[in-house]
Amino acid sequence: MNILLAAETPTLSNLISATFSEVADLSVTHVSTATAAQTKLDSARGQAPIALVVLDYALPGLSGLNGVRQLAKQLPNTPMVLVLRGGTLELSQRAHRAGANGVVAQNLLPDDMSNALKIARSGLFVSVFADELTSADKDALTQLSDREMQVLKGLCTGMQNKEIAHTFSIQEVTVKMHMRSIVGKLGAKNRTHAALIARDLGLA
Repeated sequence: MNILLAAETPTLSNLISATFSEVADLSVTHVSTATAAQTKLDSARGQAPIALVVLDYALPGLSGLNGVRQLAKQLPNTPMVLVLRGGTLELSQRAHRAGANGVVAQNLLPDDMSNALKIARSGLFVSVFADELTSADKDALTQLSDREMQVLKGLCTGMQNKEIAHTFSIQEVTVKMHMRSIVGKLGAKNRTHAALIARDLGLA
C-alpha cells in the first residue's frame, strides 16, 4: 500500500507506518512542497495506486483550500487527510467540500491520530480536533486596512512579495511594511502563521 505524506517535515512518517503496520508492502513517500506532491500524484497514474494522502495545511506552496482542491482533482477517489495547526468546524466543512475526507489537528495524541487515519483510509469522513482548539477572532480581520486585506489575500493564494507588489502596483518595500502590520494585528508569529489564521477565518 502506497501512502503519500506531503509535509515540510517527515514527523508523521513513523506514526503512519505504525498505524498501518499490519499492511504488507507498506510504502510511505514524503514530499515537502505542494509542487512535489502534484508531481508525485501525476507520476502515480498508471503505477501502483496511492491509497492515502496525508497533507499538511501549512505545506509550502499549497495556497490554502484551492491547493487542496487541485490535489483532490488529480486523484478524486483517493482518501486525503488534512492536518491542521488548530482549526474550526467551518474550516473542516469547507475542507471536506474541497476534497479532503479527513481533517485532524496536528497535536492529537498518537492513538487518536492513528484512529483518524484509519477511518479516513476507509473512505469515511472524519474531523478530529484536540482540546487545545485554536480559532482566531473574526474581529481581527476588521482591524486590517483595505490594502492590508489585499496583501493578505495575495499571501493566502501563495503569492510572493514581488508578485503582490506587481498585482497592486505598489513597491515591494510597501508590501513588506503591510506584511509586518498584518502579522502584528492578527497576533501571528510570522507571515505563514498569518496566512493560516486568515484561512481559518475563511479568507482563502
